[in-house]
Amino acid sequence: MTPGSICVLGGSGFVGTHLCAALARDDGERIAEAGLTALPGSSFVVRGAEPGKDAKILAAAVRYDFAGGLSLGAGAEGRWSDGRDLVAATVTARYAW
Repeated sequence: MTPGSICVLGGSGFVGTHLCAALARDDGERIAEAGLTALPGSSFVVRGAEPGKDAKILAAAVRYDFAGGLSLGAGAEGRWSDGRDLVAATVTARYAW
């Protein structure tokens, strides 16, 4: 089964897959300024964690749709850059009537 394809299993459900690979380049800074209008002179600066400059991203997911409206899915995503690694996974269950 190729990524992005849908396949019928035994006439009772559908399987969908998703696969993504990417290279992300980010040279920007993570700075935001905020102020409270009710308190004049109360501005502050928020600095976020610096992202890696060149990130390699890989994501994959699969979903099975049952004939009765139930759907089960699972997915994972990984991002690797400059010694910073991030791995996330999700599992979903849905019912539509």
